[in-house]
Amino acid sequence: MKAPLPALVIDDDSQVRNFVAMILNDLGWSVTQADSAEQAFELATSQSWPVVFCDVRLGGRDSAPEREHGVARRDPIAGTTCSAA
Repeated sequence: MKAPLPALVIDDDSQVRNFVAMILNDLGWSVTQADSAEQAFELATSQSWPVVFCDVRLGGRDSAPEREHGVARRDPIAGTTCSAA
């Protein structure tokens, strides 16, 4: 049996973050969750992910800097999450 692939889900909305994580878990992924860019950066010091899902807006601001730098430098963003404000 193959080991599950790791994925990182970054979203400040816990409902969205948990929903995406649940789907990925059901598909056999090993999911790590972060509720902020800061937490994702901390996690990135000890691990990398082949797949990262990142909220379009973190903490009410555009997450483009986080997607273009930091975590995304090593771990490609595979998808974005968003919810209505």
